[in-house]
Amino acid sequence: MVRLYQGLLKTGILGTNPIRQVLYLLWCYLRFGASLYTLAAWAAQRYSSRIALKTQTKEISYQDLFLETDQVASGLYGLGLRAKQTLGLHCHNRIEFVQTLLAASRLGANIVLLNPDSSPEKINEQCRAQNIQFLVSDTPLETSSQTVILTPSFASFKNYRSRLPRRNMGSVLMLTSGSTGAAKVTRQKPTLQAALKTLTLFLERFQPKAERSTLLTLPMFHGHGLATLILSLLIGTRLHIFAKASIKQYLAAIQEQKIDAIVLVPTILYRILEQADQYDLHSIITIVTGSAPLTPELAKRTQQRFGLVLYNFYGSSEIGMISLATPTDLAEFPDSVGKPFMEVRMLGQNVFVGGQNTGDTGYLKDGRLYLTGRQDEMLICGGINIYPQILEQQIMQLEYVLECAVLGIPDPEYGQAIHLFVVLAENALLEQLENDLQRLMPRATRPKRITQLPELPRNAIGKLERHKL
Repeated sequence: MVRLYQGLLKTGILGTNPIRQVLYLLWCYLRFGASLYTLAAWAAQRYSSRIALKTQTKEISYQDLFLETDQVASGLYGLGLRAKQTLGLHCHNRIEFVQTLLAASRLGANIVLLNPDSSPEKINEQCRAQNIQFLVSDTPLETSSQTVILTPSFASFKNYRSRLPRRNMGSVLMLTSGSTGAAKVTRQKPTLQAALKTLTLFLERFQPKAERSTLLTLPMFHGHGLATLILSLLIGTRLHIFAKASIKQYLAAIQEQKIDAIVLVPTILYRILEQADQYDLHSIITIVTGSAPLTPELAKRTQQRFGLVLYNFYGSSEIGMISLATPTDLAEFPDSVGKPFMEVRMLGQNVFVGGQNTGDTGYLKDGRLYLTGRQDEMLICGGINIYPQILEQQIMQLEYVLECAVLGIPDPEYGQAIHLFVVLAENALLEQLENDLQRLMPRATRPKRITQLPELPRNAIGKLERHKL
């Protein structure tokens, strides 16, 4: 606890009277329980008029966010939402997403975060599977058994004056990214001791500072985006969010708003680097990536352009945050995901955290974790174990290769052979790629089939969807 307190002090979030802030946080906890709403209540008192969220057309302070959240909670309660009932949140990155999330948390409802880009048929299927009684959506949907509340307008809630209940505990359920097939719902249940230990180590390594501005390019229905929102509430960040945006809009926002931190996935980082020289990005002092493999080449390129500002997270929806590679780590060990926050054990090449199989393969060296791929994606070509991620990293060393992915295909000679899907630079030719691969790779691991695509299929957070290739 002493280390946690010291870590919080270094961030500046406890202000000039840290004891008072800690006591007020404890009071919020005792009144509202361990919920996101508790954090919002504390942030409203601590940061008050500071801007909490900013979109392209609107901004809201921490105090107003809290007050409007109570209004939304009153409206939801008046419509019949109660503790332990299930609310589906089907919304893009908007202020209303955050208000609904916090309001449902206040009421002790179980919240299922749904992908707003899913088809109506998929949403209806998930509503039935999760027994969702209320659905808040910013997209018109037709359902037969759920109450549908359309956002982003909560104007009608101003008429509700419900007396809200005290201290109810719900949960937040997330869908896995579904990058290898159908998505599933996961619910995190960390112990308080484990959560405090992880938070302490995170604060020591990441050292976030109060009064900064952050651009979130990830959807908040995903664990990485949700974690960014939670951290923002804790440290008083001005969080810039977009319902949908292009790379040019992200870069323009960084330049105009003097944003100093960006949270993204490697795919978005790559695309930002491609256009970075057209903008004034000197305000950037922190870049946080995760949720997909970061290649050593991309890490080095980022450091050459922006300096030692890059952090790389490794985690999962089921387990949470597992490790963090700092800028110093990535400068020396660009293929590492850093030192784990919790105990990691290896069973062969399989990664286990807290007794749970992560589904990843890798190895530990000098206290750092290195990932080589996914267990369910390993290929065996002529008796040789091949992990797609490692092979893709080799191919990405060719400067004219913009994106690539490999899959296994049946082969009478090797049992399995490599099918390469590739996105090439404008003037590059497949013949050049074939010649270079012949020079770089042994025959057994060399792609037997190559398909050129304009882009690779990726999900809402930019993670490769191999099952669609």
